[in-house]
Amino acid sequence: SNPFDVGVDNSGNIYVLDQGTSSVKKYNSSGSFITQSSIPGTAQSLSVVNNKVYVTATSSGSFRILDSSLNNLLTVSVYYPKAITADSSGNIYVFNAFDGPNTYAGDIKKYSSSGNLISTFGGYTSTGELGKFTHQVFGIEVDSSGNIYAAEHGNKRIQVLDSSGNLVRWF
Repeated sequence: SNPFDVGVDNSGNIYVLDQGTSSVKKYNSSGSFITQSSIPGTAQSLSVVNNKVYVTATSSGSFRILDSSLNNLLTVSVYYPKAITADSSGNIYVFNAFDGPNTYAGDIKKYSSSGNLISTFGGYTSTGELGKFTHQVFGIEVDSSGNIYAAEHGNKRIQVLDSSGNLVRWF
């Protein structure tokens, strides 16, 4: 096994994204194993919001929403999703690294809770322009005001975007 990401639900249950077995494993708050669910492809990112588990898998080109028992609720095809999270309204945010073979996208896609694309923002920049991404984002979160925090690995910075994708600040 190879734990790669972790999340905790409102009841204290722990969800571990295991890249070694390409699965999500659920443990109770004491660390006792409860169940697991296989994720087709190479599992990349996990987020737990409002007792739903959001997972990306790059080689299968999809993101999934699982319920707290790890049953699949929704699967959406996305070419190369990396980071994922959701806001309190159920909107889903996915950092999409590539749009196709050798075509770097570097954008954040916002989906409705039913998996319909709402908007795309960010995008690739080779100059380090703020509000866009030169490198992959491995972590993404949304705060209670709807601001999106994107951890851009190669540029060693966090970019904060508003819910429309406009740059608020960076650090």
